Amino acid sequence: MPHPGYITFHGDPYALSGSPLPVGSPAPDFMLVQFEAGVQRVIDRQTLLDAGKPVLVSVITSVDTPVGSLQAKTFDTLLQEFSGRVTALLVSSDLPFTLNRFLEAENLLCLEGSSDYYGSFGEAYGVLIDGPRILARAVFVLDRDGTVQHEQVVDEITTEPDYGAAIAALAKLV
Repeated sequence: MPHPGYITFHGDPYALSGSPLPVGSPAPDFMLVQFEAGVQRVIDRQTLLDAGKPVLVSVITSVDTPVGSLQAKTFDTLLQEFSGRVTALLVSSDLPFTLNRFLEAENLLCLEGSSDYYGSFGEAYGVLIDGPRILARAVFVLDRDGTVQHEQVVDEITTEPDYGAAIAALAKLV
């Protein structure tokens, strides 16, 4: 079953909470959590917009899944061409400590890890899987004003997103 409202996991359908977020709509607010050096930091919509840059949000269930890990590493490599001209966020259902471990072990430089273990982002962006309350695989590109310029919720959670489409949408904004 294709989005909106459902994704599949090995062909089995799962409902998504929240409303789909189509291109052209304003990005809703959310709350993500980071922990660095023992200090909690909250990331929200305004935090991203305050940077004054286009934003790529790569959404995964977990960095400890093969496709989640691959998605993070692939986007990190592709984002190097933008050299600080964009904000790039890796959002996962993992705890912040798990994200920190992964980012450090993989030496990822372009993606900033943020945890959605409260489900705020997933609910607001329509990518929270009902039941287990974990994130579906998705990619969003926002312009400097917070308008969605690219949206992909991957229909099958074990499938990678369309990296080229997301990067092309981001390139148009820099």
